[in-house]
Amino acid sequence: MRPRSRRNTIQQPRVRTRAPIAPTNSLQKESKARGTMDEDKDCASAERKEIAARVATFKATQERFQRERAEYFAATLKNAGHLRSTHRLA
Repeated sequence: MRPRSRRNTIQQPRVRTRAPIAPTNSLQKESKARGTMDEDKDCASAERKEIAARVATFKATQERFQRERAEYFAATLKNAGHLRSTHRLA
């Protein structure tokens, strides 16, 4: 006979960790049911426009970060030069 092991863990209620899949599948069925070529092209065109907008936003953000880094570098370099000229040892 095996000795009973004691559990020192606290029992946790089971929590659902996955999102429901049914709504996604129902949308796919609807699009296949009505799916004409024109609607599919319109959907693809809308997705391309959304992607292009996101890319443009990302690019603008990166350019802004680049400008801010350059401004910070220039200000830091200016302050470092100012500190060096005011604190010279004789």
